[in-house]
Amino acid sequence: MKHIIRFRVSLIAFSLAFILAGISLKTSNQSAPLLPRKLIFGNAHMVDVSISPCGTHIAYIARVNENDETSPLTIWIQDLNSLEKKPLFRSLQRSIKRYCWAPDSLRILYLQDSDGDENWRLYGIDSVTEQSVCYTPFDNCTACILTTEGTDPSTIAITLNKRTPDLPDVYALNLTTGELTLSCVNPGAISQWALDKQLNVRAALRETVDGGKELIVRGDTGESCWKVVRRYSPEENNGSCSLIAYSTCKNCLYLLESKGCNTRRLISLDVTTEESTIISQDLFYDITEAYFDPDTEEVQAVICEREKLEWHIFSAGIYERIYKAICKKHQGNIEVLNSDKYAIRFIVSVERDTCPVSYYLYDDSSHTVIEICKSRPYLPEEALCKSKPISLESRDGLTLHGYLTLPQGKKRPVPLILLVHGGPWLREVWRYNPITQWLANRGYGVLSINYRGSTGYGKEFTNAGNKEWGGAMQHDLIDAATWSIQQGIADPKRIAIFGASYGGYAALLGATDTPDFFCCAVAIVGISNLVSFLHSIPPYWNFYRARLYHAIGNPDTEKAFLESRSPLFKVDAIKIPLFIAQGARDPRVPQEESEQIVDALRKKGIPHTYLLFEDEGHMVVNAHNRLRLYGTLEKFLAQILGGACEEVPATAG
Repeated sequence: MKHIIRFRVSLIAFSLAFILAGISLKTSNQSAPLLPRKLIFGNAHMVDVSISPCGTHIAYIARVNENDETSPLTIWIQDLNSLEKKPLFRSLQRSIKRYCWAPDSLRILYLQDSDGDENWRLYGIDSVTEQSVCYTPFDNCTACILTTEGTDPSTIAITLNKRTPDLPDVYALNLTTGELTLSCVNPGAISQWALDKQLNVRAALRETVDGGKELIVRGDTGESCWKVVRRYSPEENNGSCSLIAYSTCKNCLYLLESKGCNTRRLISLDVTTEESTIISQDLFYDITEAYFDPDTEEVQAVICEREKLEWHIFSAGIYERIYKAICKKHQGNIEVLNSDKYAIRFIVSVERDTCPVSYYLYDDSSHTVIEICKSRPYLPEEALCKSKPISLESRDGLTLHGYLTLPQGKKRPVPLILLVHGGPWLREVWRYNPITQWLANRGYGVLSINYRGSTGYGKEFTNAGNKEWGGAMQHDLIDAATWSIQQGIADPKRIAIFGASYGGYAALLGATDTPDFFCCAVAIVGISNLVSFLHSIPPYWNFYRARLYHAIGNPDTEKAFLESRSPLFKVDAIKIPLFIAQGARDPRVPQEESEQIVDALRKKGIPHTYLLFEDEGHMVVNAHNRLRLYGTLEKFLAQILGGACEEVPATAG
């Protein structure tokens, strides 16, 4: 039961000296040099490192053309002995972002959609011949890798909504023949699965019609009879319940849940007796991750994301050795990403606010740590700004946590960007954030607040956001910005609100509901009409529908309420310039959400800038589009807030 590989997007340009040549910089009396946008938003130098199951090679994501920061990202492999490396694709139109090793170490598996439509197809590419095959060549289907850790190295488990658009089933995929075998029919609204080493489904979490969840199990013979062993209310489900894994050694399930308590804790549940055991809990913060002994599958360490990421080690073993070895030389958020099948070589990442993620190889046979790469080796740490954890009290007495980043060499008060995270069932964390550093480098203070509805602080805090989109959740943002004024941090005449997805919705509301508070608003893939948004969710999100209705509102029975919380119906109140950007292929926040409010702004004659990216979805993946987005936005902010602006040819971003 190895640690699950995480896929993270990090962006870097090739060379600071190279980029600085031939461009004009306006420093606006900043102490730190003005960092080129290509250095921050250009494509990656080297990220998402993983080691092969056999332990002899690594794979990673890097540019097809190493010297071009706008070149698409592809998969590279490198021999750890000879250090020879090569890209597996030498010509790509769109970056590859999601991949993993096949269990036989001969292939790389990767997922690719079409211009951001999130209909993911699963491919495999031979690491020697570089021949690629599509395993799921089905239209309007989305594939997901469940596990590659079965006893048969030629077979993996995936989910695919081929039979029914809104019910992905579990399939066994033979990587040699390409044969797909239906192994478990979705019994309805499954959000997570747990499999044993024979790739049999042993447990699942099923969404219920009231917005709650239930844990269902079945035996090891593959019988279709499911048994409900644990039920969760809507309040216990909202960002507080997650199925981590099934332990074959212990015949138990490991879960993160908040049943009977406020914060999310780690428990084990005996599948036979249905008895649960609490393993780890924090009184104020949620447990976010666990590491297990490779042989016994006992918990060795857990991670709790407090103000900063913290490890709690339970027993001596491999993860204690990794943590101590890394800590001797490197400080920051330490995470173990993956390992070989022998649990000898591990890939570890380290990251902090002023240092983008770096990757290390830990070898347990020699107890050595070797640096593999820095994801942004040419980004000068001394030019980056520290993010300070802060807390404040909302108007109704709730404690809000967040992070404040101030520009170097600027006297207070400074122009401030209230940066609103998406989700909203996520949280701001202490680590490198390219948008935060870009804004701070341009002379803006950046305040990122975990408003109610965010996760990480227990279910009471998360559930305090239920039916409060555009209500108390928005009040928390205004209270945070007001706090920054009272502390002498922000210039009250120069405060902007900026966000994407839910954050884009909050930015639009900032313009409609508090038109005299902000001087401009930036909404990227922002929701303008909650009714149309909830009616347009993609089929593979149908299992999630009841939870959305519980947290936001039901568009069929609460239409008037949802319209009262929608920016589209309050356009007349807008007094400030807006910046809106949208991906035309976005299945989560469809193009209509931006188009309908842009149309209303045009009819009212309200000043705005609108960028539509025809080949993007919910995320701006292509580097040339990303550079255009932030180049245009930088000029917009400079004209209104007075920050610094990098002058480059329009075609270069």
